[in-house]
Amino acid sequence: MRRESRRDDEKSALLLHNNSRRNRSSLAKPGSGHDLKMQQQLRQEGRRLPGDHHLLQMQQQGDFQKGTFSSRGPQSSRKRPSTVAAVPIVLRESKDHVIVSLKQKLEQLTTKVVIMQEQSTAAASKEAQSIARMHEILESKDREIASLRDQLAHLKTDMVVLKEKSVAAKSWSDWSTATTTIPTGSYKDDDTAPSPKILQYATSAVKEATNSFAKTFIQKMIQIPDLNNRKTLEDRIRKESGDVLLSSENHSKFLVQAFICRRLYEGFENESFNIESCMSWDVDQQQYTQACFNQFQLYRRNTNTVSILINNEPHDNFLRQFCFQKFQAIVDEHTELLLFGNTQHSAKINRHKRHPCTEFYQSFCKLAVAVWLVHRLAFSFDCPARIFRARKGQAFQASFMTSVVPWTMEDEEDASSSFSTTSVVGVMVLPGFRVSKSIIETQVYLEHNHT
Repeated sequence: MRRESRRDDEKSALLLHNNSRRNRSSLAKPGSGHDLKMQQQLRQEGRRLPGDHHLLQMQQQGDFQKGTFSSRGPQSSRKRPSTVAAVPIVLRESKDHVIVSLKQKLEQLTTKVVIMQEQSTAAASKEAQSIARMHEILESKDREIASLRDQLAHLKTDMVVLKEKSVAAKSWSDWSTATTTIPTGSYKDDDTAPSPKILQYATSAVKEATNSFAKTFIQKMIQIPDLNNRKTLEDRIRKESGDVLLSSENHSKFLVQAFICRRLYEGFENESFNIESCMSWDVDQQQYTQACFNQFQLYRRNTNTVSILINNEPHDNFLRQFCFQKFQAIVDEHTELLLFGNTQHSAKINRHKRHPCTEFYQSFCKLAVAVWLVHRLAFSFDCPARIFRARKGQAFQASFMTSVVPWTMEDEEDASSSFSTTSVVGVMVLPGFRVSKSIIETQVYLEHNHT
């Protein structure tokens, strides 16, 4: 029985092989004749044909995609549980809920951003208004400060004039007792000790340096571009001199000289020119006078001393502070702005504590050093030399005064009579000195009263 079955299988396989050779696409064309019948017959008998396995895989794959495939085979028609179909619906609802929640949060954040922007804008507006008010307040304060500075400058000017009048009135009684022939006293004139002769030389150096620096100062005044600013400075100098009646326009230079020297000699009576950082306490008088003369001897070569200062080489602190303070007394920041258009000199002095390297400051240093040397020499005497200042309106005294305007021979001959009675002091240009019975005349500009 088995043998017959095998024979039948072999015949069937041989028959299929031959048919496949005649038509290689018989499986692709299932509706072709005898082959189709043979395949159906073999399948009914439970036999598998070549390609059935592949067809079965394709069928299972298609059933799975349709959702009808199960573990029991392709012929199973059991439906999938209802929960599988409900999953997409749940996911969709959850997704919609998340989207709604995110939209709500976005709206809330947008609202907060808008509120914060409005608050920021309001704060910025308030800050801008506050800054504007502060600027207005600062501008108002600046105007007040400028006004107060002008008032202070005028008060200082009035104070200087009053102080000079007071000092001159106090000392004039002592000077008026002197005679026209005053002995020079017994001093060594060999430069080994202070003497009136050396003091005379020192004051002559001051006069020469005053003329030089006054010319430089006037040149700067002429170069001021704004005529109103120039007139402001000229009026200030004229007012400080007491509105002197000038006999010639060229004599305005004497007002500038008086303006400069008035500030340089202020505080001369004090051992340190009232410079606090240079004041000495509990010093032996003899040692102090010797120290003053030693300083005079050390710095008396004016040209070398000025070079030391301009190059900012090591030098005496008192001399340095004297130059700094006196320069700013003559050329304050307001005056410096008028003369130079900037405050570079003041900045270098105040911030860097150094001497400016300019021709203008160098010309000033020559005068400042000359005045400082007179001060050191004046305090070198056992009895310090006394300074004499002539006041405006004071009668001219040829014994103690000399006119800065050259006299004619007729004026010289008449100096002790009518000229002295018809001329009064208009302004003091340079002060005079008295050492014991020796006198160095004060330089004055005279006003003539024609009667």
